[in-house]
Amino acid sequence: MARAVLFDLDGTIWDSWPWYAGILGGADGGSIDAHVATLKDGAAAAVLLREAGVTKGAIRTASAATPPPLYPGVENALGRLRADGIRLGAVTNLPKWLHEPMLAAHQGILDFETVIGWSDAPRKPRPEPLELALHNLGLEPGGNHWYIGDTQSDATATAAAGLNFAWASWGYANACPVEADRSLEHFAQVSELR
Repeated sequence: MARAVLFDLDGTIWDSWPWYAGILGGADGGSIDAHVATLKDGAAAAVLLREAGVTKGAIRTASAATPPPLYPGVENALGRLRADGIRLGAVTNLPKWLHEPMLAAHQGILDFETVIGWSDAPRKPRPEPLELALHNLGLEPGGNHWYIGDTQSDATATAAAGLNFAWASWGYANACPVEADRSLEHFAQVSELR
């Protein structure tokens, strides 16, 4: 059985691109579709939000009013993992001013034991953020730990850190990375990782 499962956030836990696009559209008057297309082209959400003048306070307000939607099955799967005694954490390239209010809006569901963001360690695809998350959980790399993500940078970081990688096929990448140890069709399968 897995001892720890770490998660990416955008495109893995929640469907955030339309949510970011709505905030951006409210800030600059642009269309939601255009903003989603920009995110699909690889633009960083945090950079776009800052350039549009969106503050941490605005993210906090938006998160409290209408949090980013979780993918189906997240609450139940995380509950099953916790019941099995599996340690849970998140590793994201989002800065704290962005991910903290988004996570707080899902308090009780997304209560990770550790959350590593882009100010805590070099960004993925480097392995250090995953290694730091395991360190914070009192665990060593290797063994039976999993990282769940949706992009090539997630897979690359996972391989370099010596963890198992499960690809979230519902996320934002179009193809399963070759480094994937498992491809997941829906979030409920996360609780089956061994």
